[in-house]
Amino acid sequence: MARGPLLFARVVRPVRSLWQRFAFATLIGMALSLMIADEVDIKVFKQIKTNVIHSVGALLELGAETSTAARESFETLAELGKFKDELVRLRLENNELKKWKYIAGSLNSQNIALRDLHNFVPLPTIKIITGRVISYSGGAFTRSILINVGSKNGARLGQAVMSSFALVGVLVEVTDEYSRVLLITDLNSQIPVKIQNSSVSGILIGDNSQLAKLFFLPQESVLAEGQVVTTSGRGGILPPDLPIGLVKKTEGLKLVVEPFDDWARSGYVRVLNYKFSGTILVN
Repeated sequence: MARGPLLFARVVRPVRSLWQRFAFATLIGMALSLMIADEVDIKVFKQIKTNVIHSVGALLELGAETSTAARESFETLAELGKFKDELVRLRLENNELKKWKYIAGSLNSQNIALRDLHNFVPLPTIKIITGRVISYSGGAFTRSILINVGSKNGARLGQAVMSSFALVGVLVEVTDEYSRVLLITDLNSQIPVKIQNSSVSGILIGDNSQLAKLFFLPQESVLAEGQVVTTSGRGGILPPDLPIGLVKKTEGLKLVVEPFDDWARSGYVRVLNYKFSGTILVN
């Protein structure tokens, strides 16, 4: 049993010696044979060569396409990640810019109105109560939302409800912990409004669609698409200069307003906790 490895080594040693001596010559001979076969144009070798080239080319092409697709996929994924972060940043920046835009417009309106006044009475201090939208009723006869803000939080009938920067509606039912908000697009909603940076005022009335319409405008008033509509503050119920929407288009003598209604996307609203002295608002 112990002689097995010795006999195998004795047999392999001469073969390895012969391969080392004639390996180089053998490879040269094979190369020359392939060259001669290629020159002689033997069909078998030519077919083999063609098949090899075709196979290698297909593999290289597949590899190139795969690597290109993989590279493009990784680049796309990397760009998508960047785009997502950039989109979030731009949305936040856009909301912030919109807020400042309407604040600037409101201040400009106030400055125009107060330019020649000397006995200006400031508005009451307004506190903000943030709430979440519980449910939405958007049928053919009513448009309202239910929020988790009630009288325990300071909510009262008639108070304005806003999204991040625009008027959403008015509180019409208030319980201890919940309130119902009548949206500005509801048929029963009637809000005194004005066109920002102008003396044109009227009443905004909903029609249970995504838009609202302006009524009781002065006959000589001329409005252009894109003008900002805000609350006028007339009647002492709602604060003035709350952004509502944009003049979208005209239908005959009726002007259509597209609200800045973004509460559905955020799911949160703000109740303006205020009270004007001598108005119909009660505890």
